[in-house]
Formats: sequence, structure tokens, C-alpha cells
Amino acid sequence: MSWGLNFVGHPLVLEGYCDANWVTDSDEISSTSGYVFTLSGGAVSWKSGKQTCIARSTMEAEFIVLDLATQEADWLRNLLIDIPLWGKPSPPVSMHCDSQAAICVAKNSVYNGKKRHIRVSHESVSQFIVNGVISLDYVRTEKNLADPFTKGLSRRLVVELSAVILPTPRSGRDALVVGQVIGDVLDPFIRFVNLRVIYEGREVINASEFRPSQIVYPPRVVIQGNDPSASYFFTLVMVDPDAPSPGNPTEREYLHWLVTNIPANGSINLGQEVMAYESPRPSLGIHRYVFVLFYHSGLQTITAPGWRQNFFTREFAELYNLGMPVAAVYFTCQREGGYRRRRFD
Repeated sequence: MSWGLNFVGHPLVLEGYCDANWVTDSDEISSTSGYVFTLSGGAVSWKSGKQTCIARSTMEAEFIVLDLATQEADWLRNLLIDIPLWGKPSPPVSMHCDSQAAICVAKNSVYNGKKRHIRVSHESVSQFIVNGVISLDYVRTEKNLADPFTKGLSRRLVVELSAVILPTPRSGRDALVVGQVIGDVLDPFIRFVNLRVIYEGREVINASEFRPSQIVYPPRVVIQGNDPSASYFFTLVMVDPDAPSPGNPTEREYLHWLVTNIPANGSINLGQEVMAYESPRPSLGIHRYVFVLFYHSGLQTITAPGWRQNFFTREFAELYNLGMPVAAVYFTCQREGGYRRRRFD
């Protein structure tokens, strides 16, 4: 099989997956632990082995491996922080677990059980959450990349999960480069968080096409990796670099939305809307609409621009010391009618 470690460069987000297989063989008394961490599209750390203490339930087995995985997450995060080019502050590592019971126990500040080794693990994991080292997210079992490290799976599941952990080299370039978002709007940057933009249940994927009737109302924005204990904030910008027409973009960039001071422990609705959302209404050609996300350690005082035309994201970031973006995504849109795909040379 042509599997191998390939690091595609984008997104540069550290994520962890952990899983446990409780005792299923009558001849064994130890559960099996497994975890894997991915960065930039490939696995960077993984482990599979028998647990050294006895778990009396599935939740206990899952919690034991969660403790092991969070220790590895802390070590990897500190390693990345020591890299000069790595963005500061470093966001929490998103840990994915398929046990909702273990997640609930971890997020509860008090452990009511009687087992000392589980109590110690609970204290350790809780401290990692409080200190912003990790954030816990639920993942379905069939999407848990650590599942193959704990048990035998069907060939189909092994192939599907291996394709994520050990991706084959990509023949194409990054979508933001192909779409000339890098260049027209942004300079090359390293992505540190997952930005999801969802219009009426449909998620924006780079270069995806939307009709004006689908984007009338503000989208739902999800910033994955947010941590309840984090003290930093986000600023979101939405611009059109092709206004009024791609062939003659004299109004580049047209500002459609500006929200700042989005707390890391809340949704975009808790942020400060500096410029209200204006639904795109392209009249000529195929336009790109770009969402750019910045984060900052404290609250920002951002003044609303006098007009929406000729808003420059680079100058905006420099003016308010926002630094480089941490995430970006874009879609295309044209006037209702006959649709055609935008081509880039």
C-alpha cells in the first residue's frame, strides 16, 4: 500500500484523538489504549498499548487514555511554542474523544468516585482544561482516528481512517493560493484554528459556490478549539476583493462584515459587531467572498470605517496590531441566473 506521512502545510492545527477498548477477552484483564496527534495533515505522535491499571467500566478505560493523551498534548504544545515562527499565544489543543461520559466527568470540577487512580487522572485532565492546554470535543466512533489503535476493524474503516492519518501527497496547491486569496487579500500565513462558516446548514468550503438567495442572512460561525478558560479574543472580517467587478475591482476590498472581541469562551453573537452584515449582491462576474479570522490577547477598540469600499485587510491588521490571520475561508458567488465556474490561470 502506498501510505506515508505527508504534511501538506495547511491547516497547521494540532489535534488529538484518543480511544480505549475495554476488556473484551475473557483471558485478559487490561484494556487497550490508543491515541494519535495530527499536524498539518499528517500524524506526528501516536501510541497503542495495554493500560497498566484495571478499569472496571468503559468510562474508566476512556478516562485513563484521556489522561495519557493530554500529557502528550501538553508536551507537543510546549514543543511548538518553542518554535520561533509558531504563533503566540498558542491555542488549546483540540482533543477528540468518543465517550461522552468521559467528557462530562472531565468537565466536572468534582470527581465523586472512590478510585484513587481515576481521581488522580481527573485532577490532571481538569487542570489541563482550566489552564487552556486542551479543549475537549466529542467525535463519533467511526470518525475517531485513534480507533484502529485499540481494536480490529473492518477493512473499509481501516482504509478510510488511514487515508486521514497517512494521506497521499496532494497534487494540487492550497485552495487559498489557487483562488488567489493569498496575494489579493492576504499574505501567506499559518492556520492555527478551524474556522467554520455555515449558511442555512451548508458549510462554506474553499471555492464552493453559493447563490445570493442563500447568503441573505449572516452565517453561523464556529471557531473550533475555543476553550472556556481562555482569555483571548477573535476578530472576524468578511470582504469582497472583486467589487464592483472582477475585471475592474476599483472598490477592492469591499467590507461586508466586521465583528471584533469575539470571546474564546463564547459564540460570535457575544462579540461586538462593528460593521453590520451586508448580504452580497454581485452584479457582474464571479466574486470571491473571504472570511478572515484574527485573534488577540485582549479587548480591541476598533472604530467603524467611514465606508465599506477600499477596505484593506492587511492595513487593518497592521493598524490594530492583529498580526497574521489564524484562519481564512472563501466562497464564490455571482448574480442569480446561469452559473459558471471561475477559472484561475
